[in-house]
Amino acid sequence: AVAELIGRIDEHWRSMLARGQDLVVTAGIAGTDPAEHALSRIPGKMTFSFEVRSEDTATLEGFYKLLQSDCELIAEERGVRFVFDARIDAAPATMDPALVALLSRQAAALGLPAETMASGAGHDAAIFANAGVPAAMIFVRNAHGSHNPDEAMELADFMHGADLLHAALKEIAT
Repeated sequence: AVAELIGRIDEHWRSMLARGQDLVVTAGIAGTDPAEHALSRIPGKMTFSFEVRSEDTATLEGFYKLLQSDCELIAEERGVRFVFDARIDAAPATMDPALVALLSRQAAALGLPAETMASGAGHDAAIFANAGVPAAMIFVRNAHGSHNPDEAMELADFMHGADLLHAALKEIAT
């Protein structure tokens, strides 16, 4: 049931991206009770997590309603229950367009590949942005993604990020 739900979540995510909606979905934890582990046994309980991020509250609400609907359908079809912990909501934070444009310009001037993207992460920049402080973020590529024990950022990539930050700060200071 959980595998089916995650598959449906992925389908909704792809569909929404194709329609131009900004959305990030992560299913970061999935597990069963080790006391019930067996090759030929269906676990009686499975825990899982997922996180949905967007800069648009309506997108978040729409996705949440799709999720609830899918859970109800899967539960009925498979004779299972989905029990959710309390929903954690965080207000979407929009980065400052002028700072984002500045970083994009400086990246181009340095010959660095740059992509503007919605993060939705609860970084300090999001807290500042929601408090009215202009903010932007620089992400440095990582071979295995962030929040992963096997993170693998190349030092050269880190230095490119530092160079970009330096160039942007120099422009702001002048």
